[in-house]
Amino acid sequence: MSFRIEALRAEGGFDENRRFGGDETYVCDRLREHFGDESLWCVTSIVMDHEFAAGFTDTWRRSFAYGRGLGRNQVTDGGIPSFQPLGVLGLVGVPALLVLPVATVATLVVVPSVLQRRAFGGSSEHRYGRLSYPWLVVLEEVAINLGLVIGWVRARWAT
Repeated sequence: MSFRIEALRAEGGFDENRRFGGDETYVCDRLREHFGDESLWCVTSIVMDHEFAAGFTDTWRRSFAYGRGLGRNQVTDGGIPSFQPLGVLGLVGVPALLVLPVATVATLVVVPSVLQRRAFGGSSEHRYGRLSYPWLVVLEEVAINLGLVIGWVRARWAT
């Protein structure tokens, strides 16, 4: 992102308490409200590389942090929390794996693959494979949902 310093200062800059999950959107919304829709440009030809650890632990950490930021933003900005649908399935489905019959377990294993269409794309883009990749997406969305709830609760207690 790039901003004119005068415009950013006029809107109070970045909120240092918003470390993860939507600060750029929040700033852009405030700038758009103050200076009009034409004040922001999106240049799609610019490519930005982000370096993240390739492991599941870092993915879980980032997803949880984004969720916390989203929960905090819901309290600050109002609105209805938006949960990740596969994450809700994971919150229900993972514990169900321990107590349900085999047919139900098989269904829970297949449902994420059906819902996550990339699983059937035939691409070997992900090293995790066609059946495990959708479950990684489910676990990532579980982390977002858990973070959202925790961020929302913490922000509500702070107000």
